[in-house]
Formats: sequence, C-alpha cells, structure tokens
Amino acid sequence: MTDAQAGFDATDDVSLTERIAAREAELSPAEARVARYIADNPEHVLYQSAQRIAKQARTSDATVVRTARSLGYSGLGDLKQSIGRTVTTKTHPAARLEWRLQAAQQEAERDLLAQVSMDAIERIESTLTSVPAETLDHFVNYLEQANCVFTFGTGVSSTVAEYAAKKLSRLGLVTRQIGGMGFDIADDLMQLRKGDCVVIFCPGRLFREIEVILDCAERLSVPVLLVTSGLPPEVRNRMAVILDLAASPSGLTGEVLVPLLVMDAVLLGVGAQDRTRATASSRQLNETRRLIDSRVGGLLRYR
Repeated sequence: MTDAQAGFDATDDVSLTERIAAREAELSPAEARVARYIADNPEHVLYQSAQRIAKQARTSDATVVRTARSLGYSGLGDLKQSIGRTVTTKTHPAARLEWRLQAAQQEAERDLLAQVSMDAIERIESTLTSVPAETLDHFVNYLEQANCVFTFGTGVSSTVAEYAAKKLSRLGLVTRQIGGMGFDIADDLMQLRKGDCVVIFCPGRLFREIEVILDCAERLSVPVLLVTSGLPPEVRNRMAVILDLAASPSGLTGEVLVPLLVMDAVLLGVGAQDRTRATASSRQLNETRRLIDSRVGGLLRYR
C-alpha cells in the first residue's frame, strides 16, 4: 500500500441508513431513539451539539456519542462528516446556507462563537483520526529531500499555499509558490526540476490546473503531496502522500482552518528534522529585519 492509499477513502463510506439497519437490533432503546432522530433529521443534526441532539431524543449527550460509536463512527464528528458528504452532493449551497442561518436563529442561547467552535473542534478531532503520524512523517521527509518545494492552492486555499511556502522558507527550505490559474501557472511550472516536490492544497474539486501540475510532475518524476478534504479518487493514486482532512459538514468554519493547523504540524516536523538549519535561518531572517528597521527613508539610521 502506498502512502497515498493509506488514508481513508471518503467515497468508500457506508451510508447512515445502512449502518442503522445493520446494527438496529444491537442498539439500546435510548440509542435507537438517537439513531431514529438522526436518520429523520440529518440536515439539522449537522448544526446541533450532542446536548441538543440528546434533548430532542430524550436522553443524555453521552448516549448520543455512544450511539455514533455503536453505528461504527469514531464519534459524533465522524458521523457528521458522513452526513455532510451526502448533503453536500445532494443539496444546493443556498439551501445549506439557509439551514445554517436557521440553526443560528433558533439557538436559544444565541452563542454564535460556541456553535462555530464546536464545528472547529469536531473537524480537528476527525482529522486526528484520518491523518496517521507515519503519514505526516512521510510528508515531512519528502519536503526535507526536495531541492525546491513548490506549493499550489485553489481559491482561498492559495492563502495556505502562500503560508506554507513562506514558513518553510523561514525554516531554511527553498520554496516557490505556483501563483494564479490558467496560463499564469505555465511560467511557474517552467521552473520545476527533477529533485523538487510539489504540495497541492485543494479542498475537494478537481481543477484542470491540478491535472496539468500532475502531468508536468510525472514527466520529471517529481513527487506530488496532497492536502485535501475530498479530492476525487481518479487522481489520488497519482499522489505520493495524501493528508485527508475533515471538511466542515455544517459549513460553519472556513475551508482553510484545518489545512493551516496541519501545516503548522508539518512545519514543526521540518524544524525538528534539522534544528541547526532552522535556527540559522531564523537568525538570518531576524538580522535582515534588523537591517530594514535600521533604515528610514532609504538612509541608515545608525552608522
């Protein structure tokens, strides 16, 4: 099994209805009530806490979490991820937005920060189960071995690509961000050489630019590392390593939240691999900043 195949495959997912049908006889009466409520109200469950679901099913929040595990999920967050994948493919974005706004309006406490934080926590917990430590280590090793690390992101994920390139550079790696879309990426890909590697940040849609990057990388035997929350399976086997991250099933938190968090873990690993290089690079960065700070209007402040 390759590193790219080691993560979970979001398309190989048993539906909630099938799980309930297969395990219904094993559920306690309270768990059965929770399962029925979730099955009947999947679009509402996406925005509800364990406590809120428990209130609707007349049981405890611990029973809600236990029900999710009894159905074969790692927890409530994992169950919501499964529902979210189904809802996303079958429901118009405007309808999902309406559900989010209704949930916020109906929340008795009106604690908006708590709702968003709950979504973030569930995404992080799900990502912890989907990104094994050894896969993260392989990711770090590819970066360490590369002559130059190219980063690419689509849409708002370009922010993560820029962040990754800048922070890796500060640790002493040679980096380059592939900027823009369409014909604009051709100039950047002209710089790609054997011995480099490419990191792609993509939440879930397969853009033509990604296929072009893969074609160019394969011609040069350059490994491509993927950070995604659901890129289609037809290109997954072309990746050297895949970090499968949890998306926001409710849409309450932005797509860059978890990629940035995971990238910080990668940066920690890169810095730990060569502490001498990271420290020297940090000194050089701060010395350059000191030189900049010492000038006013192009003239030296201190001589």
